[in-house]
Amino acid sequence: QQHLLIISARPLQHIEFLLPAMSLRVLAAAIAAATAAASPESCPGRDADAASLLQATGGEAWRRAGLADPEEDSKAVEVGCASNFAPVEGGSEVAGDVFGRVSVKAFRGPNLPNSGTQLSFDLLDVDPACQSGPGSASGSCGVRIHTGTCAALGPHLYSSTHREMDPWPCVSYASVEYRTELGSTTTTAEPVLAERAAVLSKTRYVTFKTKGVVSVYTGEPPEDIKGAVVAIYDHAGKVMACSPISTEKDHRLPASAATTFRPLKAEHWVKQSSAVSGMVWGQVLIFERMGKTPATTGQLLAWDLEEVDPACALGPVPGVAKSCGVHVEVGSCSALPTQGDLYDELAVSKNPWDCVSYTAIVAERITKARGHGLPAYTGVGSPMAIGQVVIVYDAAGLPMACAEITV
Repeated sequence: QQHLLIISARPLQHIEFLLPAMSLRVLAAAIAAATAAASPESCPGRDADAASLLQATGGEAWRRAGLADPEEDSKAVEVGCASNFAPVEGGSEVAGDVFGRVSVKAFRGPNLPNSGTQLSFDLLDVDPACQSGPGSASGSCGVRIHTGTCAALGPHLYSSTHREMDPWPCVSYASVEYRTELGSTTTTAEPVLAERAAVLSKTRYVTFKTKGVVSVYTGEPPEDIKGAVVAIYDHAGKVMACSPISTEKDHRLPASAATTFRPLKAEHWVKQSSAVSGMVWGQVLIFERMGKTPATTGQLLAWDLEEVDPACALGPVPGVAKSCGVHVEVGSCSALPTQGDLYDELAVSKNPWDCVSYTAIVAERITKARGHGLPAYTGVGSPMAIGQVVIVYDAAGLPMACAEITV
């Protein structure tokens, strides 16, 4: 006989209604046993470092374009993994227990402001309310590294010396409904679900999951991250689960980004109203990130630019809209301001471009920006960006340069 378990979406008393033949006590014990049996002490997984991410997001196209080698990120060093997630006292009221892994790597850029942390996460039982991404609450749908312990979370892990603004409020997930039947007669490609399958025999499993890879410019790579923790937040901004970061080696996860559309580009720049001297030049490539839902679909921008604002040497200025931003916007360079940033307001709750910015590298003769931003989950595919524009902003949030997006 098959049973229907709804994890996270409903509290346990609703499950008892669906399963009159099984007592709540027996069901709770089965779930507890499944979690205990499947909870790994570490994060085993195939070896997939940042080079895999770059290949998945169009690294080959980037290299063919003759730009700066994005495989600089492949030098990222595995520093730890969080896999023993548990609820925290006074935290989220969302039903279900977060289960899965977050792999943590450190990467070094050309300077400390361009260095930081790379997270690869594969999580089950996250908040179903995060299907459209984060809301307006502080911490909404967040994935964050904190100092301190799970019992007493400390500040976010970043260098205030090398970054003007805390980068972690921009790191979030979008949940995706996932259904599968588990059991001895059923196979699944999802390793986290497969671990539970051994205990929850022949069960139809309905849950919400999230999976992704993101590079966070924290101002210095956490080469010794021992003692820090990873916290997963619900849509209301409350902590759903927390796990210490283990520093055992070879805790790696495969990259989850995928592209199906040839990268677009913006390279013919028109100077705009910013008072910063010089003329921005170089190239921005736009890679598609195709997810299973609109909230997990969007763009990843990578750039190699010169004559950007030197005041962006520590990243964007806190509280200044569009500070040091690189945005895809609807309109033309000859008719600014544009109609606004490119994203589907019905598919995602917040403007994802607010979190896409560059950090300037100030040299003796020239100021440049080289790297990529956080993924912008816009809810639209990259073909929608053709004919629109990329705008590069200065530290004050004024447009420095504009270029049309072409194939």
